[in-house]
Amino acid sequence: MKTTFVKILCALFGFLMLSACAKDEEVLTGNIIGKVTDANTGAVLQGVTVTISPSGVSRTTGSDGYFEFRDLEPNQYEIQARKNGYTTNNKMATVVTGRDASGDIQLTPVVQSGKVALSVNSLNFGSQNSSLSFSIQNNGNKSVNWNISGLDKINWLTMNPTTGTLSAGKSNAVTVTLNRERITEYKEAVIIVNADNESLSLKITAEVEYKSSKISLSANTLNFGTDYSSLTFDVKNVGNAGDVNWSITGVDVDWIKVTPTEGVVAMNKSCAVKVDVDRDKLAVGKHSTTVLVNADGESFRVTINAEKGSGRYLEVSPSALALGTSSTATLSIMSHNGPTMYELYGEGEFGWASFDKVEGVISEYNSADASTIETLNLVVDRTGLPAGDYNFTLIINSDLGDYKVPVTMTVEEGQVSAGNEMVVPEGLYTYYKFEDNFDDSSENMIHGFGMNAPTFVEGVTPESKAVKFNRTNKSSFVVSKPIIDSRDMTISFWGQNFSDGNIFYMISSVQSQPMFTLSMSGGQLKFIVTRYNNGYQYGNKGTFMHPTLTDGKWHHIALTSDFNRTTYATITTTLYVDGQAVDVITEYANPFSEAEVGSNSYGSGTKFIMGGDVQLSHSTKLNGTNMSVDNFRVYDTRRLTADEIKSIYNAKQ
Repeated sequence: MKTTFVKILCALFGFLMLSACAKDEEVLTGNIIGKVTDANTGAVLQGVTVTISPSGVSRTTGSDGYFEFRDLEPNQYEIQARKNGYTTNNKMATVVTGRDASGDIQLTPVVQSGKVALSVNSLNFGSQNSSLSFSIQNNGNKSVNWNISGLDKINWLTMNPTTGTLSAGKSNAVTVTLNRERITEYKEAVIIVNADNESLSLKITAEVEYKSSKISLSANTLNFGTDYSSLTFDVKNVGNAGDVNWSITGVDVDWIKVTPTEGVVAMNKSCAVKVDVDRDKLAVGKHSTTVLVNADGESFRVTINAEKGSGRYLEVSPSALALGTSSTATLSIMSHNGPTMYELYGEGEFGWASFDKVEGVISEYNSADASTIETLNLVVDRTGLPAGDYNFTLIINSDLGDYKVPVTMTVEEGQVSAGNEMVVPEGLYTYYKFEDNFDDSSENMIHGFGMNAPTFVEGVTPESKAVKFNRTNKSSFVVSKPIIDSRDMTISFWGQNFSDGNIFYMISSVQSQPMFTLSMSGGQLKFIVTRYNNGYQYGNKGTFMHPTLTDGKWHHIALTSDFNRTTYATITTTLYVDGQAVDVITEYANPFSEAEVGSNSYGSGTKFIMGGDVQLSHSTKLNGTNMSVDNFRVYDTRRLTADEIKSIYNAKQ
């Protein structure tokens, strides 16, 4: 009996010990385990950066494509996978206590394509111009080769350059020079710009210049190259009004000498001008300067080019990026004496830094062509980072070797991330972020409301929202108070998925007609400010020339405009796309006295409407457009500078 009692006590003690151990080992966390594969081939992907939020922890896949996040608190987690050459993908995973959640995710390769566009469709030299230019823009995501054809049949035009290679997102400027000595009647020609499988036409026209006396130059450009030290050009009197006095001005560099600098030339006679280059005063690289030949009220440009070579090399500026508490920085790379391919790497922890480009081809540097400078924009995201100093080493890998650029950054106590930090607040009148509402985020609190059920979608950044308008539903955003009533204004916003039609407009107090409109016509933006008692002449106004905005991507659009400021009775508006000035349009506005009132006055705004239909006149109506809009800003008293607009674009605000 005693033995049995002892056995019972031992069994009871063992049970209690097991229960205690089981309680101590209770699992309170879960895991996310997944594999990243190619969406097209199903192959596993190595080197993919996988980040989960809200924790912000990142992992990198190995050769088997797997990643794992262990000991996570039960919650909903967003998984983001990103890799160069692939489209970033996101998915949600639910972590449950004691279980493994699947994080399997696929990435789709980025399709590489080139798409060229011309900055203008025509060049008109008129009767005065001798040199004009246009740009060839690569709007695709891969490099394209281009050339110009049709010049062999035109003896009165020259172009420089006539061939080239364009990196994705870059442009080449082409200078078109007219030989007026060969212009005896109105001229018209069409040249063709060929790029891969595309051909774009450019119409060129010129009129005869009628003058009683004038000069011509035997050359508009002197190319000294790497060898020549002395070249000449002739100043010729091609008029019929006797002798012509001429002079040369604009010699502002010490490496050229011009002899003589003035003279008199008789009819049908020429004077030789000698230009000497002092190569001892040239630094390594390419150099260019311009002098002016002045005569009979005219000025002719002579461009002088010289080069001092020492082999191909890269120039990186600045040598270090010290951001401090700033959110953005810019790095410039120039390839001297030939093009160079590059790729970016990093040494150290730099998950808080990202560049807008990580590889590409740098064109041979030309001091006269800004597009030959490769510009890399660095954006800092301080989200979730403790206060302190951070650094890593940026490596620019090229066939010329590795170039190292130290990068440093500081996070102060309480500092917000770059995406939330307000940029360019000076003079901000309204700011609509469309974060599931139509509230004004500026201090003026000019709130609006939605009509016909506009919806909210993902914004220009993954963590933000945007408002989406439907053309069929005629959805709109309305502010029953003028959000602008100024002669100087700036309007800035992000847009996506545009189609032809009305984007926004404001109603004037004069005859309740539109005060201004922004619309899209034939894929091009049209911004019109008008006087209202004379009707709305929509069809007579030109459109901006700009890169395509109908590619399904987010684009930043900014307009700076004045009324009666640049020139009386005109409205001058500059269009910026993705941080770059792309076109300027000047519209005629019927002049009037500033003291006038009533129907002949400029009027004032009564209501601002984005989206929906708008009746411009009795015969003209604009239907609404399909589009998404984010971060809509208005400055009603100032035109922002190009640098300020670039800051808004870089901050995605």
